[in-house]
Amino acid sequence: MGYRELLYHRYHSQHTSQHSGMNADSLQSTESHHFQREWQPILEELNRNSMILDVGCGNGSLIRALHQLGFHQTHGIDISEEQVQIAKQSGLAQIEVADAITFMTDKSAVYDAVFCIDLIEHLTKSELVELLLLIRKALRPNGWLYLRTPNMDSPWPQLFAAGDFTHETLLNATSVRQLLGSAGYHEVRVYPSLMHVSPWWKEVVRQLIYGLLSIRWRLELLATARSSRGIVFTPNILVRACSRD
Repeated sequence: MGYRELLYHRYHSQHTSQHSGMNADSLQSTESHHFQREWQPILEELNRNSMILDVGCGNGSLIRALHQLGFHQTHGIDISEEQVQIAKQSGLAQIEVADAITFMTDKSAVYDAVFCIDLIEHLTKSELVELLLLIRKALRPNGWLYLRTPNMDSPWPQLFAAGDFTHETLLNATSVRQLLGSAGYHEVRVYPSLMHVSPWWKEVVRQLIYGLLSIRWRLELLATARSSRGIVFTPNILVRACSRD
């Protein structure tokens, strides 16, 4: 048995639930709320009737968030049968067990948008390039690709990058732009990922500390004779790119 079969077989019970300390229902609800806040500002150009595929949908939390934002033409795939079962038990029907590359192989101009949230870091470089080319083929003209992945420019990259044994390929804003541009995507934009804590007063303190630390990090880059232009410091980065065919 390969490591993927071993770890993905019980991915929720042996990883996501233990990392979060939540049961499946609570985790899906918490993640859905976070995804709504994180992605809503970036999805303004996306029509509410768009055909959307979530590759690596996990427990369905992003699909639930998209439904709550008014997107209902959604379909999800995930390699973990346990995760798909959790999604279906929560009432999400259009989700199935599938390998991403195998599923995408025969798709052509089917989707208006494809999401890969916390997925691309699980692929080897060769697999990732193959998947991105397949997704571009599966997107309709002027379709959109949306990604979230660990950010190696973060001051604490190992928190997410080394936090999952199944991670293979780790990127930053620069390498993401290089990769997507080479794969034929256009209008590649990289955004900081949402960070938020509760209650409100902790969030105010967090923002103040983060602002001060950001000045320090930029000064450190200056001291190494490197520009901080285009650098994102959040633990994850969000990416949007257009197929434009």
